[in-house]
Amino acid sequence: MTDLLAEAGGLASLFLRTDHSPWTGATLDDGEAVQRAMDLVQQMHTETLPQCLASIYAVVAQTGLKRPTALATLKEFVGLLEPVERTLSNYSPQLYQQNLESILHDLSPGRNGGLAAVWALCTSGTYRRARAEILAARNGKAPSKVLFSEVTAAVEELKRWATASEGKNLPMRVDDSAKHVAALERLSRDADILANILPERRTDQFSLDELTSLTSALEADRRTPFQLPKLHQIERSLEAAGVGKLVAEIRSRKPETRLWLDIFQCAWLASALEGVSQNDPEIRGFVGSTHNWRIR
Repeated sequence: MTDLLAEAGGLASLFLRTDHSPWTGATLDDGEAVQRAMDLVQQMHTETLPQCLASIYAVVAQTGLKRPTALATLKEFVGLLEPVERTLSNYSPQLYQQNLESILHDLSPGRNGGLAAVWALCTSGTYRRARAEILAARNGKAPSKVLFSEVTAAVEELKRWATASEGKNLPMRVDDSAKHVAALERLSRDADILANILPERRTDQFSLDELTSLTSALEADRRTPFQLPKLHQIERSLEAAGVGKLVAEIRSRKPETRLWLDIFQCAWLASALEGVSQNDPEIRGFVGSTHNWRIR
């Protein structure tokens, strides 16, 4: 145990989580994990982030949508582009100019298809008109159940687009949409992997500018990652030895390294005394002043 604490003292700033390296607190268990992490960071710094930012700029310039500034809003951004692209692969853009909520209400008798849809088609002029309006904007026919599902999706897309564009325009197709979506999704995936490597940094809450700065700093520090597997080996051994609370105390108080062994010995003696006291009523009931009186 004392040897483990002595080894931890050799990596004191990393052990205490006070080191200025952006890798501090990273979970890298072995050399392979280190190399994967460094490859990921280099890829994010030189490829993934620049490509994502370029795609964001292109999409915003064409659509007028608000620029996503954080990872959370980036995922919402992707989640809007994809369904709109899917809808406009089946419909003309004029779909979004119609009163879709009213049409959706009129199409509701055929929402489940089957005999109910056939009956509505035969008996309801309102249903037939709504169906004809949608088919006029669609590239080809479709069953009533499919139409109802597609219009339901379009209503939601129209609402979300209005929020994301501050009501400035209607949903539209984006040039090279598949390429842009792939770039945005790639950054989102890489960022999730990085969040698992750096759990103490909460990178999932970073802005894109903060993420750019972080990956630049990580890419520049190519020394610290190789120290972390040894540190994690020490930390796992200390945890297995049952001194996790002592480690937490040292990290909280941050005493000088030379005092760590004394703190451990003090904690060990206190624990030993507590254990003996629980099994020996004489020690548990010991009162120092009474003992001194008896000696006199």
